[in-house]
Amino acid sequence: MRLSSLPVLTVLACGVALAGDGADGFTYLEGNLNGITANTGGTIAYDTDRGFELKMPLHNVAVPYAGIIKAQLGASRVQSESNEPLYKIWTLPKRFAMKPEFQSITVDFKNAQGQQTMTLELSKSAANDLQNAIDTYRRTVSNDWWGDKLWKTSRNKDQWSGSATLAQK
Repeated sequence: MRLSSLPVLTVLACGVALAGDGADGFTYLEGNLNGITANTGGTIAYDTDRGFELKMPLHNVAVPYAGIIKAQLGASRVQSESNEPLYKIWTLPKRFAMKPEFQSITVDFKNAQGQQTMTLELSKSAANDLQNAIDTYRRTVSNDWWGDKLWKTSRNKDQWSGSATLAQK
């Protein structure tokens, strides 16, 4: 009875380990964040309304969306080959597996400590998710509408040249 439950427990433990908490892992490459050294790792926790938080073993850094001045995706790289000897047959799956692709993102922001800059390295999909979260916040906060460039409306009244009639609904 005990022996038959061992495989079930092993499968459950692997599933829990792989599932994680949904947070994206990152490596802090450079910047001027206080008390954080290069190559420090951590996770990103998203708060859809206010911003995101970098969670590291000794520090947590809150980055408010409203304080972000600039966010720019950087270069991407593919993880290099491992230098494991060929006689280690247990590393064969690593040799044939897809190599993970990483991308850097540089974020300039203001928070309680002042203006700060950081460059993070994340998986390519996590970097795109972070950039999309920042862009989505900017779109919802900005008052721009594509129709303001085509029609004269009450929203763009200060940009009119000459007299014209207001577009009606």
